[in-house]
Amino acid sequence: MNVLNCRWSSAGSWPWRETGLRRGRCRETIRRAGAELVTERLALRRLTADDVDELVALDGDPRVMRFLGRAPRSRAQIEAEVLPRFLGY
Repeated sequence: MNVLNCRWSSAGSWPWRETGLRRGRCRETIRRAGAELVTERLALRRLTADDVDELVALDGDPRVMRFLGRAPRSRAQIEAEVLPRFLGY
């Protein structure tokens, strides 16, 4: 899997310049490459169907839901509605 390190370079340029990616094509290139964004404190990657348990936990957490202003969804709703939307992005 390709990893795109998105730290600001010492030369003051954006990562897509360092990797040869153009700003407009960066998202599609990363999507096709299956890249991850990795920093010292965080790793971002594309969601997979295996992430349904984490989505159910987030949706059931009152500390999260108070910011979304809606009722929690059931696991069946997340599997049928939410996850396919995320996976299709």
